[in-house]
Amino acid sequence: MKLLIKKNKVSDFCIYLNNEVIVVDGVLTIGEKSYSHNENESVFSENDVLYEYLDSSIFVFDGNSFVKKKCEWSISYFFDSGSWIERDRDEDFFYAKYFENEEEKLRLQIPTKMLLDCRLRSEDVLVLNDVVEYKTIYFYSKSGEKLWEYKVEEPDVKIEINSILVVGNVVIICCLRRLRKHSVEGFNIHTGEKLWGYYDEDVRCGRNYMAADDGMVYGIYMRESEKDREKVLLCVEKIDPISGASNLYIVKEDTRDLDVYQWLATISDMKLYYSDDRPGCSIGVVDLKTMSLIDDCHLQLKKAGSYGLEKPIVIGDKLYAYSRETEELFVFEK
Repeated sequence: MKLLIKKNKVSDFCIYLNNEVIVVDGVLTIGEKSYSHNENESVFSENDVLYEYLDSSIFVFDGNSFVKKKCEWSISYFFDSGSWIERDRDEDFFYAKYFENEEEKLRLQIPTKMLLDCRLRSEDVLVLNDVVEYKTIYFYSKSGEKLWEYKVEEPDVKIEINSILVVGNVVIICCLRRLRKHSVEGFNIHTGEKLWGYYDEDVRCGRNYMAADDGMVYGIYMRESEKDREKVLLCVEKIDPISGASNLYIVKEDTRDLDVYQWLATISDMKLYYSDDRPGCSIGVVDLKTMSLIDDCHLQLKKAGSYGLEKPIVIGDKLYAYSRETEELFVFEK
């Protein structure tokens, strides 16, 4: 990869409709447009919508300015470009509400004691998971019909809520179990029929997976080397989401200061890009066709300690690596 530019004092960064969204010295720049920015505001983008939130209020960018929406961030979670979930303070149920008609409500039969995160992870199914106990996932149609629910009963098991992945008609759910053990299972997203699963005793059991253009899902994680306890292995797992057939590949052997988090990775054009948060930090690239490491670019961040390097972002022919802690943004030609 070739470094195109490095930007400093970047206090916030995301990508919106292929445009860079950058906050530097109190100025928010979206493509060619600039706006004043409160340092207490945060910006983020998801599903082609740019959000800004401040003091439990959420604002949506309409192309010219940020417009406040009638939802309270403390009890509401967005899930696509035009809707959100809101808990009614007086009545005993949740609503789905819509930006186009903010008075329209769709009643969802869900216990109000739960605090929910809701994302439209498939074209026709709402996936709602509790973000307090991490025990339950609800599946609803967009018309409000409950399809099924996934629930864990064991006290030492929690759902990895940020790792829920939908590929076609399959939803993949990862759980964190006792003693740092994990499980990963595949279900029919409409019916809840279990298709496959890997559990504590399985070696191949990651905590986060990503979909690729070949229809397969991939995860990256570290394992101790059985031959040399001073070494760790960086592995990529490939799973067929329909059958659950799995293959594990070792792409790198390294020292124990290798620090790759499974959720700080992304896939583009059959290449997996990951952040290595070891001192100095680096971005690695794995070719998923050959299962080989083809690049490892050291960023040489100067600040000591944890750098908080975020997940790489790939847009077109550019790769973005951002450290919120050191406020440094690297832009590479991939």
